Amino acid sequence: MKKLIFILLVFVWGNVLQAQSLDIKTKANYHSPGQLSEKFEYYYDFWQEREVMHGRFESWNSQGQLIESMVYAEGKKDGLEIRYHPRGYISHKIRWRKGEIHGSYQEFYPNKQLKIILLYESGIKEGMFQEFYQTGMLKSRGAYKNGFLHGPWLLYDQRGVMKKSKSYIMGKKEKEKKIKRS
Repeated sequence: MKKLIFILLVFVWGNVLQAQSLDIKTKANYHSPGQLSEKFEYYYDFWQEREVMHGRFESWNSQGQLIESMVYAEGKKDGLEIRYHPRGYISHKIRWRKGEIHGSYQEFYPNKQLKIILLYESGIKEGMFQEFYQTGMLKSRGAYKNGFLHGPWLLYDQRGVMKKSKSYIMGKKEKEKKIKRS
């Protein structure tokens, strides 16, 4: 019994010491000499004998353009992730919490217009969804509940005129109505 208590104390004390003294380091990898491919912050976990990403992470393509930037906390994505198109514009913005998408997820067209915005809670689609045409006009809108299409979904043409409505209850289509315009 005393041995078990001693081992437990050593384990807990070791974790406390490690948590209090994270030695954050920066590491860089290269496509070729002098051509950065990624740079990230990490600490070494002696218990698991591995590097754990903790802090900023950035990666570049072989032409030297930034392609993604994000933050990690204890090996999991935690914060804003930004992905870039090879032409330099932002293609995605994704919020993370403890390794799961949590908050807004956004995609953008090459002309920088918002394409899609939807919400997540702990990795599950939850709440408002909107999709847009490249012109910025609304293409569709609806909502998710617990990962399923839920409630009214409205679809619009490129002029902003509603062309169809659908209704869902937890992913099952209940109604669909085409809007006829004269």
